[in-house]
Amino acid sequence: MQDKTDADSPLTSSRAVRLALAKAAQDSISLPLTVSSIAEEVDRLDAMLGALPDGLMLVRLEKGDGLAGLIAVDAEMRAAVVEVETTGAVSLRAAEPRLPTGTDRFLCDPVLKMFLSAFPQAVSGTDYAGWADDVSAGTCFANTRLAGLELADGRYRSLQMTVQIGQTDRQGMLIMALPLPEPVTRPSAVSKSKENWSEQLHKVVESVPATLIAELHRFSVSLGYLQGLKVGDVIRLDGCSVSSIKLRDAEGKPVATARLGQSMGKRAVRLEAPPQLDLKELPTNSPVQEKPAEAFLEPDLAIGSIDEALPLSPQQREPPTFDPTVDLD
Repeated sequence: MQDKTDADSPLTSSRAVRLALAKAAQDSISLPLTVSSIAEEVDRLDAMLGALPDGLMLVRLEKGDGLAGLIAVDAEMRAAVVEVETTGAVSLRAAEPRLPTGTDRFLCDPVLKMFLSAFPQAVSGTDYAGWADDVSAGTCFANTRLAGLELADGRYRSLQMTVQIGQTDRQGMLIMALPLPEPVTRPSAVSKSKENWSEQLHKVVESVPATLIAELHRFSVSLGYLQGLKVGDVIRLDGCSVSSIKLRDAEGKPVATARLGQSMGKRAVRLEAPPQLDLKELPTNSPVQEKPAEAFLEPDLAIGSIDEALPLSPQQREPPTFDPTVDLD
């Protein structure tokens, strides 16, 4: 919280606020007071409301047809206003703590109305110029919780004005809180419109989310075999290993080959380089040998009947041969 004192320049916003409040109290109800200090703070709505002391009379500040902020009056300030308007003098005795009433709001209205009316002209040309223009006092909030529900979220500037009441030792307080515009981020030196179009397109394309599917094994079975599966059946994955994982895109197209393992205790895959084919040239004087067709078949299909080439039943299959606990870290 920043405390503004008379040591500042005579043209500061602090001095302007002091004069406006003292003059409004004197001219409206002949209440003599001196503003001893002004503290300014800028914070979000919740923090601003949370910093308010208990026992304040919370008065709505309206601008046009909408709610703008609040002005709060403490018990000492309220008591001094009531005393002056009912007895014509300020009591030497401090006010007793009590909740604000409708009578308090009614009797404080002349002071608040004149202060809010004089404030814009008093701070013209200072840091507060335009901040509280065209605001007026409305009805009271029941408490800070309801004030938080009605006020718009955002940055609020609050001015806490501590006053010395008459020639007594009593001190009162008045707090005014109104929103500040959100800070505007300055545009970068290079305008986005001047950026290379291809670079912009590249950024957009690269930011599009992509889906990867880790495929352990893929094979075909008959419909009858599939319909015969039940809970507890073991399906043998022939040819599957920890290094046979394939990463596919959302359309099923292969993207990369990976190795299955774990990283930091979780399942993970590590991308592997594609296998290199070991091709050897035949000697020029070596005739190409003709091989029987069955030699190119898989070992299980080269001999035996066609029935042996069908997928094994769930009971005949063995557990997978890979170990998914390989640590990739």
